[in-house]
Formats: sequence, C-alpha cells, structure tokens
Amino acid sequence: MKDIKVIFKGNKHPSGKKNDTEYFISKNELNNFEMEGTFDIEILHKPKPKVKKKSNKAKKKKVE
Repeated sequence: MKDIKVIFKGNKHPSGKKNDTEYFISKNELNNFEMEGTFDIEILHKPKPKVKKKSNKAKKKKVE
C-alpha cells in the first residue's frame, strides 16, 4: 500500500522518478531508500497508526 508522500531532493534520485516531484511510496521502499543513503528524501506526509479498539466481551472465569 503506497501511503507515504515524499519528494526526492538533490542530484540523485531513483530511476523512473524525477527530482522535486511528489510521489507515494510504501513503507518498505522508504526503508530501502534510507538504508542505501544515496537519495535525499523529504517526507511530506506519513499516516498515523490506527488505534485498535478494545473488545467489551466479558472474560470467562476459571472454575477450580
């Protein structure tokens, strides 16, 4: 799921992408680009993690 909005700055950029243009990339792609360290990346928008709802089910009591 491509959900992180970034801009590639500087002289180097991945093939098929242009400088100073907004792109949506996945979390794994962002991790790969950051590990390589050859690209200057500006993150514009990173979604917040979703909050999980707690269930209201009653827990069963153990009978001994």
